[in-house]
Amino acid sequence: MSDTRYCEACGAAVEAGLRFCPECGQPLREPEEPAKKTAPADSSSRASTASAAAIEWDHEMRLVQNPFMIYDMIKVWGIGSMAPLLLLAGLSFWEGSYRGLAAAGFISFWIFLGFLILSALIMLVIFRNRYPIHYCVDRKGIGMESRSTTASKVSTLAILAGLLGGGSRGMTTAGAGFLAKAGENAHLPWRELNGAHYYPERNAISLMNDWRVVVRLEMPAEIYPQMEERVRAAIAKNETKHGPPKMRETPAPLRAILTLLAILFGWALLGDEKPLVIPPAVVLAVVAMTIVALWSNRGLSKALGALALIGGAAVAIYAYAQGEFENRWKEYWGLALFAELVLWGFFLGVGGFILAGKLRTQPLTPELEGSNS
Repeated sequence: MSDTRYCEACGAAVEAGLRFCPECGQPLREPEEPAKKTAPADSSSRASTASAAAIEWDHEMRLVQNPFMIYDMIKVWGIGSMAPLLLLAGLSFWEGSYRGLAAAGFISFWIFLGFLILSALIMLVIFRNRYPIHYCVDRKGIGMESRSTTASKVSTLAILAGLLGGGSRGMTTAGAGFLAKAGENAHLPWRELNGAHYYPERNAISLMNDWRVVVRLEMPAEIYPQMEERVRAAIAKNETKHGPPKMRETPAPLRAILTLLAILFGWALLGDEKPLVIPPAVVLAVVAMTIVALWSNRGLSKALGALALIGGAAVAIYAYAQGEFENRWKEYWGLALFAELVLWGFFLGVGGFILAGKLRTQPLTPELEGSNS
């Protein structure tokens, strides 16, 4: 026990050789002489030590050259711009005319490209390609706060303009403003830190709770090694103290959106003028299994997710291999087939995510996930 030290922040016993306390995550001061056993620090010394151990810095995040920002924009605008194509595909599967799909595809492409260009112009002209952020890492957790007055004004104007404009477009604008306002600040307590992705080449760390990235740290190169070690120590401490991280169920609003999409896409695939002929009974079965899997208990959810994935894929592959095609002579048949496969792939994707534990109807730990797989 001669090598045992005590954390000045919380008083916990710490083995020799560690740089961070496994209980509170605070840095340990290297003694100039062999450590002596000391009594746990009182509240005043804890506060002063914690304050001294806090790390704060300001960072100007580049926008246009930021790969994380580019990835998020492509993901959001790409999914959003496909809506006209998929909607028109559903109508064409009932009416039997694919001519409008070409126009919808053209419109979707220009919507996607237009939003990307508009976003880049806003970043360059309004934000001057910089977004100032203040970071604070202390004994409570990791905090991120926007220091951009421009972002605050833009989101406030969006809210006011949307509320004054009224209507569906106005509510959409106001909703976007509220989301932007909410995203200006973020905080992740150490106890909720479940994982992280490290990018030493960019001096960045993405911090995750049990299902998403909450804070993305970008920092000077000189403090990156210290921050990475501190994050790893906090994750290890959480696993030691609480066991493997418990993953919450997928939020009900997200599952409700997926349910609505399943109904809409299922309606489209029930049309009798589809390029690839899949029996309506199979479509109804896959749609029903997907919806029930999104809301049932864990065992039934995984079983139905597996059936939707395997059964849906098998039927589609069999129909394609057997040449169960319809209306091949019609113009833009290939585009219609692509749209149908995208719609069908939605159900296979949901089933796959449920089977992999990415979509969860109940909380679970990795051990429970492994026992059910």
